[in-house]
Amino acid sequence: MATKVPASRVLSWDEIKKNAAEFIVDWKGETSEQAEAQTFWNEFFKVFGRNRRELARFEKRAAIISSGGSGRLDLFWRGVVAAEHKSAGQDLDAAESQLFDYDIPLEDLPELYVVSDFENFRVIDGETHDSVTFPLSDLLDHITLFAPIAGYQTRRLTQEEQASRDAAELLGGLHDALEDSGYAGHALRVLIVRLLFCVFADDTNVWRKDLFQDFLDYRTAEDGRDLGAQLNFLFQILNQPEEDRQTNLDEDLALFPFINGGLFSETIPIANFTRQTREILLQASGFNWSSVSPVIFGSLFQSVKDDRERRQFGEHYTSEADILKVVDALFMNDLRERLGKAGKSPGRLTALHQHIADLSFLDPAAGCGNFLAVAYRCLRSLEREILVTLHSRGGKIQRVLDISLLALVKIDQFYGIEQDEFPARIAETAMFLVDHLENVALATTFGQYFARFPIKEEATIREGNAMRIDWNEVVPAENIDYVLGNPPFGGHRYRSKEQSQELKDLWGLQYNKLLDYVTGWYRKAADYVVNERTRIAFVSTNSICQGEQAALLWGPLLSRGFRMDFAYQTFEWTSEARGKAHVHVVIVGFSNERCETRPDNRVLYVHDATSGMTHPEEVESISPYLVPGPEMEVPKVSQPLSLAMPPIRFGSLPSDGGGLIVKADAYGEVDEYAKKYLKKFLGSKELVKGIPRWCLWMPDGPDPDDFRRSQFLRDRLEQVRENREKSSNPDTRDLADEPYRFFHPSAPSGRYVALPAQVGDSRRWYTATYLDGRTVPSNTLYWAPDSKGYLLAVLSSEMFMSWLRGVGGKIKSDPRMGKSVYNAFPLGDPDDGALGLLSGAGKNLEAVRRGHKGQSLADLYESNCVPADVVAAHKKIDKVMDNYMNFRKRSPTHLDRLQFLLGRYSEIIQQTA
Repeated sequence: MATKVPASRVLSWDEIKKNAAEFIVDWKGETSEQAEAQTFWNEFFKVFGRNRRELARFEKRAAIISSGGSGRLDLFWRGVVAAEHKSAGQDLDAAESQLFDYDIPLEDLPELYVVSDFENFRVIDGETHDSVTFPLSDLLDHITLFAPIAGYQTRRLTQEEQASRDAAELLGGLHDALEDSGYAGHALRVLIVRLLFCVFADDTNVWRKDLFQDFLDYRTAEDGRDLGAQLNFLFQILNQPEEDRQTNLDEDLALFPFINGGLFSETIPIANFTRQTREILLQASGFNWSSVSPVIFGSLFQSVKDDRERRQFGEHYTSEADILKVVDALFMNDLRERLGKAGKSPGRLTALHQHIADLSFLDPAAGCGNFLAVAYRCLRSLEREILVTLHSRGGKIQRVLDISLLALVKIDQFYGIEQDEFPARIAETAMFLVDHLENVALATTFGQYFARFPIKEEATIREGNAMRIDWNEVVPAENIDYVLGNPPFGGHRYRSKEQSQELKDLWGLQYNKLLDYVTGWYRKAADYVVNERTRIAFVSTNSICQGEQAALLWGPLLSRGFRMDFAYQTFEWTSEARGKAHVHVVIVGFSNERCETRPDNRVLYVHDATSGMTHPEEVESISPYLVPGPEMEVPKVSQPLSLAMPPIRFGSLPSDGGGLIVKADAYGEVDEYAKKYLKKFLGSKELVKGIPRWCLWMPDGPDPDDFRRSQFLRDRLEQVRENREKSSNPDTRDLADEPYRFFHPSAPSGRYVALPAQVGDSRRWYTATYLDGRTVPSNTLYWAPDSKGYLLAVLSSEMFMSWLRGVGGKIKSDPRMGKSVYNAFPLGDPDDGALGLLSGAGKNLEAVRRGHKGQSLADLYESNCVPADVVAAHKKIDKVMDNYMNFRKRSPTHLDRLQFLLGRYSEIIQQTA
């Protein structure tokens, strides 16, 4: 485990790249005669905002001695990096061999191994041992390889993930083939879960290796005709205690142990296999299941459901790497810290061991048990570390009489709720097998055989709708320490009527249709927690911490004393199944402020969009918008807080079936009588990308003569009329007799600022611009008058973009404009002098843009290639805005600005209260 990063600020990748460029210039051409290796590494650490003296307390000792006693490591930061340095031109292969010759304790193994000779680097991944060699001049191209030094997380589980995907495909294919043949429903679900257990058991010492494989090979016909019957016979054997079996049972079949636990107790119909389905099962059995992660169970279930069903039920199964983010931050980091503090003290270690054996966990959206299985595995791994330390003398593990008596952590500490039968059964089986794998690991460590078969303890997985049942019926709240999981998402547009009713019943008078389905789990968890020790963590769609929904969810929770303990900012979720869903999510850990186990420090895991990496920052408090700041929401505001911000309006909505809109490819069809009614018609996409589009704008209808003479007008207005008559909206149907009118006309007559409803996440600045009365804004644009000329500058500042990113809603990860986020912007009330400076800066930006004729806003603001004069114009605006707001942070990040703005918003609200 990597050592905790010091509390100093973690640099952004833009800052790191800037430092790296300077480092290349400073050290290019240096040799050992001109500079010392220690100086080189001191300066190299500064690239990432690290001071080696600051890190000295993390070095296990001044140097690590090689196994041959002939040398010492040049650089060692335990758990993070080990480096060997040579003079210019020396052999890097020899340096690498020497680096791996050092005796580094297992618990201190670094994430990175680095060798260098001033002119070249070689970076070796500590987990995969993949290496990359490059010259100093190419450092910028490879800078993210050093992410652990900067404090960014780089957890990789590539081998397990690949094995899990391959295994999921095999059993997913068998499920599909059997279902297509007509063997479906409950019987198929039971069969697949049993086969899952059997193929795992073949590779994990539940019974003799390949016993099930041999059964398939030698006891079933090649054409599959008797396979179903033979499997049912085997299941019957697995459900019988050895002493109750017939004495003449075949010797090979008698080797299968009694499993118990209800897994094989039910009699199911015999499945009719074919040569093809038997071959698929043989392939699955031949797979090395010992390398498969517990997440395979969730992946299996997801792999046999289509995208439409997942969207309906809001199911998005989590990769193990993302589950570990929840598990580590919620409890494992704390437990590992306690283990470190316990040292070798028998009393402290025994107390910690008993503590983890007393913990209880609930996943109220258990799915296939992914969270429970990974949490249990982590707890058992920690237990193994404790037992090894307790029973080691002189660096050697001592023999114990019966290791099974020392294993106190059991699966009956884990509880789940799952609506559907198939995943609930998989979850139960997952826990059995993870328990067995951990028993094997413990037995291997202590040199004893240890298995918990027949099964005596079980995880409790309750089938039922978690939004409807009382969680206390599953496990009393006072017995639960941690509630965690991945509840279904279900945005308001995708919810079923039943799901919406569930939310209404839960939220009562606080219900709002904008609330995502996942918010029901937050409310239900808050209602469930009655003791002062339970902590909660959920993976959720990022919309719960954005825009209006953040206020709708966190307003009631904050008022009841709930606070965030940790949070991961928005990142793209990875799943391990075929047809996997692409979702942008956050992770939120929270508890009541009275919670006895609430940590002293809040940790915000900051996501860097450039590199895709995450680093932790300790903060005083976490705002509902997942930035450091006041624990308060920004509620919906009907009017701008600042008198200097004019109200914005929606653009025009046609509701016309396309009849009133003329795209470029249809412009040539417009006859002379219709052309007089054309106006430019721009939405967000057309405005930003420079795409031409027009509309037929005739609020009072066309001239009768023009209508009679123009076939184009007659055809288009008939199209509108027919479309509106078929509408399910009665207001739209009422307008069918006036097909020339927009459903919602909103067109300024003079000059105005156009505000796109959505902008790309890569944009540094919001791309507002001026339009005039010749252009009608569509319903994907907002517009506002700007008679004094300063509004464009306000909207084009980094301050406003940071506010929009943090407080506004998002579509995926793209910021979305809305009246509420605009109205709540804490501009304050600038005087005429400040407004004049802003107006001048805005006019300057407008003039600079005009100088780039033929380029759209998308061209001008393409990431990493914004023209220098455009950048300079924005920086002039930023300087004026920062000075007016008294913001003095040097080289501020987006988070710095948002934190400042939330504080400013809080002050303005308090002053007006």
